[in-house]
Amino acid sequence: IAVGTAPAVYAADGDAESKVVYSFDYEDGDVSLFTNRGGDDTTEISASTDDSASGKTALLASGRFESWNGPAFRLDDKLEPFTEYYISAKIKGRYYTSAMMSFQYTVTGETEPKYQNLVQNLNGSDWMSVEKIKVSFTDEMEGVYVYFEGGSDDLFIDDFVVEKVPVAPIEQDIPGLAQIFGNDFKVGTSLV
Repeated sequence: IAVGTAPAVYAADGDAESKVVYSFDYEDGDVSLFTNRGGDDTTEISASTDDSASGKTALLASGRFESWNGPAFRLDDKLEPFTEYYISAKIKGRYYTSAMMSFQYTVTGETEPKYQNLVQNLNGSDWMSVEKIKVSFTDEMEGVYVYFEGGSDDLFIDDFVVEKVPVAPIEQDIPGLAQIFGNDFKVGTSLV
């Protein structure tokens, strides 16, 4: 998985054309593909017209009592393993955001989940963008989630998008080093 480290706005490696797999602006009120993280997570997921980054509606994660509580989107029951995806979203706190976007999974046969913070330092009072954070998983991982956590206040999520990263074709007509530098010095491999 790719890890974002800069505060506030994050960009992908390149802008080759990617394929949108899921896109949620929540205008239809449907938040059914998002859940809390189970167990003792008290987060309640709903559609809200209290605030939005675009349109009139956003996902609202309320009733959060612990900083690890938050809205989660499960990847391994919707997407393909061994495939790279970009995740983009906008996030805002009801009063002030102190949040991060994280990744969770369990290795098949193990009981303890593993975690990784993908984007930290989502701090402020306005909408912040997380753009094209690259994630992937293998077929040995289960319970794979991207989720938002941090603080205990309500969080709003809007414009959540999952895109399949384009696969660049292999360049076939690249000249070898010997073709380029053969007249300048010896190029090759020697085995004894």
